[in-house]
Amino acid sequence: MSRVVVKTWGICALGVCVVAGVLVGCETDQGAESSATAAPDLPLNTGTTDVAFSPGPSSPDSVEPVSQSSSDTQTGPDDVGEPPPCEDQCVIGEESCMGSIHTKCEFDLVVGCAVPVWVEDCGAQGQQCFEAECVDPCTNVCEPGTVGCQGSVAWFCSLIDGCYIKNAVADCSLVGQLCSEGQCVQDDGSAGTSLTLLCPDMNDCLIANCDNTGDPVCMENAFTNVCSPQAESETEIQNFLAWNGCIQTHCQTAQSQGQLYGCIRNNCIHEVAECYSGGSYGAGYCDGFEGCAIACPGSSMPTYHKCLRDCANLTTKQGLEVFFNANYCMNEACLDQSMAQACVDEAQYGMCYDIIVACYP
Repeated sequence: MSRVVVKTWGICALGVCVVAGVLVGCETDQGAESSATAAPDLPLNTGTTDVAFSPGPSSPDSVEPVSQSSSDTQTGPDDVGEPPPCEDQCVIGEESCMGSIHTKCEFDLVVGCAVPVWVEDCGAQGQQCFEAECVDPCTNVCEPGTVGCQGSVAWFCSLIDGCYIKNAVADCSLVGQLCSEGQCVQDDGSAGTSLTLLCPDMNDCLIANCDNTGDPVCMENAFTNVCSPQAESETEIQNFLAWNGCIQTHCQTAQSQGQLYGCIRNNCIHEVAECYSGGSYGAGYCDGFEGCAIACPGSSMPTYHKCLRDCANLTTKQGLEVFFNANYCMNEACLDQSMAQACVDEAQYGMCYDIIVACYP
């Protein structure tokens, strides 16, 4: 079986602020740094994010397809002895795209290893291959990760059904603001405040409004008077409180940031998935969410989280939970060691290997 290589994109993912019930303060995801310092939420391609994972050199997009299945290969009378040495190029059973070709990984008796085998040519049907399926062709209309404005509407460029399109982030006019370079701003060009905070934004809002996140009075006041009134809907508030309440119930005894992530992984992954998805899911899987999220712009947390929400809405609940399970496993293993590469290498092939591999069915 080929192995998955974990890539460190940053330090951490989810800040943990407890505001429901008995307030016990806030832990951010900065590891050894001060707990009062804010941090982004997800392990993706920003400079201050968490740990993520990506297919290694033997991933579906890094191998060459062969022309026929091993089941169609006949050995001749001169074929004797052991097959020549060969390294597996893929994982048995996995399907992928090589250009317009849909392939499936099978064991080839001739070469003696797993190779991608031709299944169908989507191009011959006037389609393109995307996530191991033939889909109708589309046209890229923007560069991945870019942001912009269409009138008062801010957009980000995201991968949807095989093409990069402009996904709306917010209509700035709804909050009396203008759109500038993909952000809602005031008429004078100063930073705007969008009254559409999603569940993950609530944590950032608390950190931004309390210099001392261990002060329960400040945290309660910030949540009641500043953050929750800016929520996009009551659902966002309830999802945040459910996630926060789960951490408070199960994880108050955590002695370090690594232990905290381990506790969340073992007890609260459902609440984390609900927070990021808003409770709406799609048909994609863990690897599809990761690929979509890589393109999300990190220029602001509200913009970033709205992009992640769209990615999560394209993903199954199980797929999203697998993503966070693997992500939090790496944090549990190595966050207390400042994500040292030696620890990451050991964890990705040890403690977290089976969980990470599950992201790439």
